[in-house]
Amino acid sequence: MANSRTPNMRSLSLQDEAQYRSFFDEVRQSKALRRVLIFLAVLGLVTFVPAWLGLTTPALPVSTYLPLHTALEFSAIAIAVIIFTVGWSQTSVAPTLRLVVVATAFFAVALLDFSHTMSYAGMPDYFTPNSAEKAINFWLAARMVLAVALLLIVLPFSDRVVRQGAFFTVLGLSFLYIVSMHVWFLVFPSTVPRTFIQEQGLTPFKVSVEYLVIVLHLCAACLVTVRYHSLRGFQPALLFGALVQLAFSEFFFTLYGNPYDLYNLMGHVLKITGYAFLFRSFFYEAVTEPYRQLMRSQRQLKDSLADQHLSAIAFHTREAIMITDAGHQIVRVNAAFTDITGYTEKEVLGCNPKILSSGKHDETFYRELWRCIQTFGTWSGEIWNKRKNGEVFAEHAVINAVYDPVGEITHYIASFSDVTDRVQAQEQVHRLAFYDPLTGLANRRLMIEHILTAQADAERLGNYSALLFMDLDFFKKLNDTLGHSKGDSLLQQFAGRLKSHLRSTDTLARQGGDEFILLVRNLGTDKATAALHIEQLGEKILETVRQPFQLGQQTYGITVSVGAMIFGKEHHTVDDLLSSADLAMYQSKEQGRNRLHFFEPEMQEHLTKRTALEFDLSVALTKENELELFFQPKVDTLGVVQGYEALIRWNHPEQGLLQPGDFIELSESTGQIVALGRWVVQQVVSMQLHNLTTGMRMVPIAINVSPREFLEPDYADWLIEQLASTSVDPRWIELEITESALQGNLSIVQERLESLHRAGFLIAMDDFGTGYSSLSYLQHLPLSVLKIDQSFVAHVVDRASDRAIVKAIIALAKALDMKVVAEGVEDSAQSSELVRQGCDLFQGFFWSKPVPWAEAARLAEQPPR
Repeated sequence: MANSRTPNMRSLSLQDEAQYRSFFDEVRQSKALRRVLIFLAVLGLVTFVPAWLGLTTPALPVSTYLPLHTALEFSAIAIAVIIFTVGWSQTSVAPTLRLVVVATAFFAVALLDFSHTMSYAGMPDYFTPNSAEKAINFWLAARMVLAVALLLIVLPFSDRVVRQGAFFTVLGLSFLYIVSMHVWFLVFPSTVPRTFIQEQGLTPFKVSVEYLVIVLHLCAACLVTVRYHSLRGFQPALLFGALVQLAFSEFFFTLYGNPYDLYNLMGHVLKITGYAFLFRSFFYEAVTEPYRQLMRSQRQLKDSLADQHLSAIAFHTREAIMITDAGHQIVRVNAAFTDITGYTEKEVLGCNPKILSSGKHDETFYRELWRCIQTFGTWSGEIWNKRKNGEVFAEHAVINAVYDPVGEITHYIASFSDVTDRVQAQEQVHRLAFYDPLTGLANRRLMIEHILTAQADAERLGNYSALLFMDLDFFKKLNDTLGHSKGDSLLQQFAGRLKSHLRSTDTLARQGGDEFILLVRNLGTDKATAALHIEQLGEKILETVRQPFQLGQQTYGITVSVGAMIFGKEHHTVDDLLSSADLAMYQSKEQGRNRLHFFEPEMQEHLTKRTALEFDLSVALTKENELELFFQPKVDTLGVVQGYEALIRWNHPEQGLLQPGDFIELSESTGQIVALGRWVVQQVVSMQLHNLTTGMRMVPIAINVSPREFLEPDYADWLIEQLASTSVDPRWIELEITESALQGNLSIVQERLESLHRAGFLIAMDDFGTGYSSLSYLQHLPLSVLKIDQSFVAHVVDRASDRAIVKAIIALAKALDMKVVAEGVEDSAQSSELVRQGCDLFQGFFWSKPVPWAEAARLAEQPPR
């Protein structure tokens, strides 16, 4: 029974010991502070009473003063050297910033005080003739660096542990300060402000600097009182006493009128006592306290390894315990070990812990682990191990070496717990921070890190890399028509296809929405070769994306626009690179999409103009006189006008008359095409109403409907409402749609066209023959008119293949009871051939170019040819 209580009693005694030790430390601190305050009170009387009474002190003979001064200064220098030496010796054990600052500051103080001592008047010349001013200059340089250093070490950040190299960095700065002061005082003494004038005494400059040093010391002392209980390392009572003594010392150096009087000598005595206080406090942090901690740790370790180093407490915890002998053979495990690993004690006795190895760590990892144990006696960290059933798990382990009385290792004790859930949660946080949750690709944050790495490699090796900015064309149309779930599925498939073209060094990231960024690294040192590689890769990407995507039961075709920016060791910010690739991508879109475009500097200027044009168009939509409709007639075989096509023009206030090709593509990419299209509808309806009321012969006027405009959810209802309030019959409005509005959205398009057809609108398919699935549309859509694309009309006379296509289109239209319009008719030969083929209507410059309505109306009144 007694033995069962022993561990708990031991644990309680250790806790009580820690509490008692903390209590006695506070008692010692209070006693030390009380003694320091009493000492400072007495010192204050000695310091300030003579000054308040205005007493003057006699000057000592030079022969008497110089030995005393030299002895005092060399004593101070010795203390400073000891402080520096102790600090240097601690650099191998991760010193605090405070330790580094104090040690290197006293290095400077020691050398400057030496130069001060050797420069005193009466001493042999120190490089240049000695004088009181020369000695004072070195004195002030030493006092200032010490005052700044002591202020720094009481600030909160001084507790921070720094790297070993920080000591030598600060030491180098200290040495630079020493050299610069010597050069200034010895080589350019005339540039140094006067500090002492014979027969007059100290100058205001010298006294002001001394008071500045006093203020710095007192500020540091105030900070010590504020942070008294949180100040770690230095003993605060001794540090406070040192700072006040040094302030008193500096006060004496403002009083003397002769460099050899007692005020001067008394200041040196106080400086030495201040240094002694500092050394005691410094020695406490650098040597005494670490030694106390070491002894305390050793005592706790001995207590924890009592009962033959195999404490029964360990075997009744929820943590797994494994004990091996010095030869790494397992000699004991607890029940928690079996719960976590699946191995019973009988199965692992005599085995090497390697039976738990998961294979996820290399030899370097284990070599560093055992090096740490051999050096420090302990190691802690996370390891991936494997259970008996083959499942890999993460554990947080602590491994301690157990020593016998002569210092030889007898056992190793490993305690560990299963932290798989925590590690997986951390990995999940990491994935959320650096990866896109939909596609699993890198996100913008991780991409930026990889770009910075590529730039560093370019600086070091001269290799080129490239950024490819990719944006899916008309992706919004997919989300609007089929839903976001189908859009997400396409994005995932798109990412999967692109991965098949990547190397291990490449990074593919999702910027957001339907935008992707590809970083291609290590393209060699020749830019032309790098560009060729990117061109080939770009073509592979374009071809891969052109293949239809399977979205559930439906196939969907889409394309991608790609912009490329090649970069090397020339300096670019990450934002510059991303912006350049983005600009190149927009250039690809403006050139027709579904292509790769390289960045060019002129693109920035083009983008600026494009942005200005976008703004001007938004203004034009609010005015009455900038946008205008032109009309191109459609005539029959006799030349009689049977309809018009409304074509928009823009009277730009600065650029003049702009054709649709100058701004329609822009309006589509910005979404302004919707407002622009509705403006055209309102103008045409108003014009047809005017024609009806004035008794003019009524013919249909065709309106071009963009894919984006047509797919607006309310487009059909809005269009029907525009005519509902007028007496204009919908059959006088013809809607021209292109095949690009139909791709991937046939069911929605069919529903809306049926609605418009029932309302009475004429439906025409524009640019017929340029798509790849036109015939299937003719079976399902309520079309009234087919327009033969002008690319076929242009060569209908001189190219047999085009002539055959035109003949087939006309025959197909006739069979489906549709009218055929040939657009782009330029001469009589084309017209005659089309008449011979049986074409119904003709449109082109041979008959008339697009003209304002006043002129177009006169064409309607002309007699047949």
